[in-house]
Amino acid sequence: MNTLRAGIHHIEFWVAN
Repeated sequence: MNTLRAGIHHIEFWVAN
């Protein structure tokens, strides 16, 4: 389930930008 966590983190960064 590491991919799911990485995906969420990526989205969070994208939204923050």
